Amino acid sequence: MSNHNQESIVKTGNSLVLEKNLLDASAIKISPVPADNPLHISGKTYLAIFLLACGTFALGTNEFVPLSFLSEVADSYSISIPSTMWIMSSFMIGAAISSPIIAILSTGLDRKYLLVFLQSLLVLAATICALAPNFSMLLTGRVLSSISHSAYMAIGAVAAAEMVHESRRGYAISLFFAGLALANIIGVPLDTFFGNHTQWRATFLPVIALAFMSASGIMGLVPKTKTRFKTNIRQELAAFNKPALWLAFLTSTFGYAGMLSSHTYFSQMMIDLAGYDKGDLSWLTIVYGVGAVAGNFFGGKIADLNLHRSVYSLLTTLAVVLFLFTFTVDYKIPAAISLFANGFTGFSLVTPLMRYTLSKASEGKNLPAASNISAFGVGTALGIILSNVAIEHGYGYRSPNWVGGTLATIGLLFFCLGEYYPVLRARFSATLRHRIKQNPV
Repeated sequence: MSNHNQESIVKTGNSLVLEKNLLDASAIKISPVPADNPLHISGKTYLAIFLLACGTFALGTNEFVPLSFLSEVADSYSISIPSTMWIMSSFMIGAAISSPIIAILSTGLDRKYLLVFLQSLLVLAATICALAPNFSMLLTGRVLSSISHSAYMAIGAVAAAEMVHESRRGYAISLFFAGLALANIIGVPLDTFFGNHTQWRATFLPVIALAFMSASGIMGLVPKTKTRFKTNIRQELAAFNKPALWLAFLTSTFGYAGMLSSHTYFSQMMIDLAGYDKGDLSWLTIVYGVGAVAGNFFGGKIADLNLHRSVYSLLTTLAVVLFLFTFTVDYKIPAAISLFANGFTGFSLVTPLMRYTLSKASEGKNLPAASNISAFGVGTALGIILSNVAIEHGYGYRSPNWVGGTLATIGLLFFCLGEYYPVLRARFSATLRHRIKQNPV
């Protein structure tokens, strides 16, 4: 029997699969999930996902810490405080634009080495920010870090999901994004404290250390991309021919816009409307962060149980929470409870929305995942802009809540349209064929 016709027997669980391929030892991959218990996640896999999450923790800390030092940055470069807002604006613009571009350029590359490169890019970007001799160089560092941020979030989520059994992928993605949620209650406060006792440039040092640790760990523990998961640019772009994928993007955009439109102005709400003091913002931030962490894990769990029902239920709940927040914001305890609920429901949606988008893109994963991260970025900008418009037109600081509730409701409508689109299309086609038969030309 020749090598070309040789049938190799590969043991997978309790079954034997015949493969008519060239017998190549390098093609035999060891699954990270034991065949006799597909729900089990090994300690090595947990550690690999933890190191991936360290990367999201570093990126989340890097994203928000500079907002606490705008006045110090302005003094360092002799510019106005409004001008320093470009630190955040340039970051969001860079993240939204670069994510799909990086996904296209990196198509076919091994995700492991791409993730190492992106964390290394964060090390470089944070170093530039720490040493920037002028504001232009600081913005350059921020744009470079935004490129790392958006691409890493997308590709890292796919990498984490593919290290576990399909039935545990929502849980794996939630573990990956836990780093981002924890950055809000641990990374940002601690790094801010560090910066207050040193200088604003020093806040980038922990980011550099975390990114370096994540890159080193990924190199050592994260498995290479399996051959069968590698795609080409045509496969990636083919997914965008599906209307259902675009509806999934719109669902993510408006769902995320709903959450961020409210949270962006939570400090003004709590001080001006609920009656809290400025000193209370520290523990109120922790209240929101605890809700975000708990919601992140909850979303991963229910996404594994029933993906579509979880997206529908969480979008509905988020809309209700935000509409209620419009009225509870005048009272201290109800306002704090609503703040927790906003963090919980908002971050519960992150994993289900990512998985829902990927479920609509069977041909490719990297580019749709990256585009969904861009959708989150667009949603963030949309929520902030519309809330600003409402406030400037005299509706006050409670308006971001009903603006957010409206945006979440629109996201829910796009989700329902995406779910019923195949049915509606089939009915329309059947009706059209029936009328053509009855009235032939």
